[in-house]
Amino acid sequence: MKTQMQIEIIGAERFDINGTKIAKMYLLQDADATNPNTVGRSVMGAKCDYDLLDKMQGLSYPCKITATVQIVMGKGKATTLRVEDVEVPPQHSAKKAA
Repeated sequence: MKTQMQIEIIGAERFDINGTKIAKMYLLQDADATNPNTVGRSVMGAKCDYDLLDKMQGLSYPCKITATVQIVMGKGKATTLRVEDVEVPPQHSAKKAA
């Protein structure tokens, strides 16, 4: 299922290992207030396309941004998040072009 949501990115990394391109973002998420076993914030990893990091150059991190994400159901009830695209604010796009 694809949807748009606000995410807070703290960083991202990518690797090209023998032609296999891999990328991952690290996102902050607030603790579930209804769960007494969590407090504060936690870091979540999300897969993304290798080339998406080019679009994210010049942003100041951490940053809140609108993203198109794919929620993928895994085995059992596990879900993973894949970031398909990010909407870079115009002021950041202008800085990169300058």
